[in-house]
Amino acid sequence: MKNKKSIGEWALIQKFRLFIDKFLSLFEKRPILLMTIISISGIVTIGFNMNQLTSRIIETMAKGNAALYSDTLKAFRTLYTREVVERLRSEGVEVTHDYQEKEGAIPLPATFTMILGKEVGNLPSGGKTRLYSEYPFPWTKDGGPRDDFEKKALHFLKKNSEKPFISIEKYGGRQSIRYATADIMRPSCIHCHNTHPQTPKNDWKKGDVRGILEVIHPLDNFIIETRAGLKQTFLLMGTITCSGLALLFLLTGRLRKRRMELEDALRLTEEEHIKTESALKNAEASRAETEKALKQNEESRKELERTNKFMVGRELKMMELKKENKFLKTSLGK
Repeated sequence: MKNKKSIGEWALIQKFRLFIDKFLSLFEKRPILLMTIISISGIVTIGFNMNQLTSRIIETMAKGNAALYSDTLKAFRTLYTREVVERLRSEGVEVTHDYQEKEGAIPLPATFTMILGKEVGNLPSGGKTRLYSEYPFPWTKDGGPRDDFEKKALHFLKKNSEKPFISIEKYGGRQSIRYATADIMRPSCIHCHNTHPQTPKNDWKKGDVRGILEVIHPLDNFIIETRAGLKQTFLLMGTITCSGLALLFLLTGRLRKRRMELEDALRLTEEEHIKTESALKNAEASRAETEKALKQNEESRKELERTNKFMVGRELKMMELKKENKFLKTSLGK
């Protein structure tokens, strides 16, 4: 098994090396094309990741803002109950939902929260708040769940009152975050809710989920601003990339021209080298022929010397013979 694994790893390494070799070969032949493809792929990948990151940032910030807004409303409602309602009620001031019809009366905390939500909804941000329940009082308009989100929020928060129920969806034609939290029954509110003549439920206990406080915050303006910043980043990246590719193109052109010049110089040098080798071969052949001619001359000289020596020897011999002949003639004549 180990041998098979080693063979498989070796084959994989060889394939990887082959891929690297092909990549480097392609880079040498088509550097501009390859760098353009790599740059575009990099921009697309970075853009996709930045888009995902931006979406997560928008979602995180939207949840944080909605949570802060929701906590602020709850804190304000608690503060209003403690510092205003309880103090004025002890002074004989009536606290009721129809306070506008009664002189000197003030609104209930829940009623005041709804009024505040309507006022906030009129602001340019378009944010809204909703306070609804499974058991709304009869005078509360739209006091129950109105859509699928509110029904799911009620079902979820009755079992998980300590957690928020969140959704990012279209609301009123605008992409918005809907942030719902449980409205817990407080000790100071139990008596009123259980004894009121028009109460829909009279057995409330401390900690029960009385209703849902929902914060609706549009995200379209925030998304537009974020996307605009992302677009500027893309343009900057594109500009830098194009500038880099242009610079690479110029440098590659110069390097290619320089390489061609070097190749021409090398070709001329090679031609001169070939000519020099040919001349050396010719000179070597001439030297060999010269040596051959000199050798032949040497042999001819030696032959001539032998011939000359022979002729000289013959002439001397003839002269000696002539002298002897003359001597003999002289001797015989006597």
